[in-house]
Amino acid sequence: MTTPTTPIRVLIADDQKVVRDGLAMLLGLLDGIEVVGTAVDGADAIRQAQTADPDIVLMDLNMPTVDGVEATRRLTGRPLAPAGRRRPADRRHSRRQPQQERWPG
Repeated sequence: MTTPTTPIRVLIADDQKVVRDGLAMLLGLLDGIEVVGTAVDGADAIRQAQTADPDIVLMDLNMPTVDGVEATRRLTGRPLAPAGRRRPADRRHSRRQPQQERWPG
């Protein structure tokens, strides 16, 4: 006998309808995932997150009104690192290989 699990509640935020609807359709087909809403911009995502209580928000970064970075900052209540900058601990996960030093020889 399997134990019923609580589905992961997902909110999707994207200003492009085809992306938003496509993600909602694909995720809706997966067992263990429940799409609790789709938002047209960051401001809409913030409003919906307050009522839908999602576990995860899939957020487009470039959206009108409130972009995804600002909306994420408001939802988490934490400042986010500027785009393109990583904390030192994150560098070890980079796909780029370190350059080898070349000694004159």
